[in-house]
Amino acid sequence: MAVEEKVKQGMSPKGAVRAVRLERGSFDATKEIVRTAGWEYFLETCWQDLHFALRQSRKNPGFAITAAVVLALAMSVSVAIFGFVDAALLQPLPYANPERLMSVNESNLELPRWPLSYPDYLDWQRLNKSFRSLDVYNGRGYLLQTPPRKLEWLSRPKAARR
Repeated sequence: MAVEEKVKQGMSPKGAVRAVRLERGSFDATKEIVRTAGWEYFLETCWQDLHFALRQSRKNPGFAITAAVVLALAMSVSVAIFGFVDAALLQPLPYANPERLMSVNESNLELPRWPLSYPDYLDWQRLNKSFRSLDVYNGRGYLLQTPPRKLEWLSRPKAARR
């Protein structure tokens, strides 16, 4: 169709065919464009890249081992960071109405958050008129996820925990 238009414009048939081929590219270039459009080309390219990577790792095994170790460390660090962010920031707290949780501490001049003794806790619990319940937690470790009944378990005397 394009050749006929060129002939109508005054070109010779041979010159029109040559001009159309130059505009569109060669037959091999057209085949390559059509061939690269499918998913088969993607798989073939992946296979060639994998084959090349294996050849290069055989030539330089020290680099291959180093790259594999660095990738493994990077993936494990990213998984650990995501696990912490998911547990600490994205997942809701395992309590009913977590927005109503309060932290109540003793304080003195040296330490604004003085640790509370167990007898003091029992007194606070007995005299409590402001909160629905008072429970305790151990601030020495970080629990990313606690079972819902963990605070009640910690509030019992040690003999009753067993």
